[in-house]
Amino acid sequence: MEADFLNYIKSLALQAMIFMGIASNPVTNQIEQNLKQAKLLLDTLGMLQKKTEGNLTQQEKDALNNSVYELKQKYEEIIREEEDD
Repeated sequence: MEADFLNYIKSLALQAMIFMGIASNPVTNQIEQNLKQAKLLLDTLGMLQKKTEGNLTQQEKDALNNSVYELKQKYEEIIREEEDD
């Protein structure tokens, strides 16, 4: 895998999915949930959006924006479900 911005975004998004319990941990092959860690990763992706504004290719910008949007939607859905329980 090449060290570039797109791969970095994909890596952070995958980590967020693991911490939200959407994807299994590749080390343990278990579904785990740590919403505080997931929130930290979402905040990190949001910070990257702000700090890189105007400095990304269209492909990088789209990947970052889509990742942030989709992960935030899923995070909020998980939080709502937990509040309903």
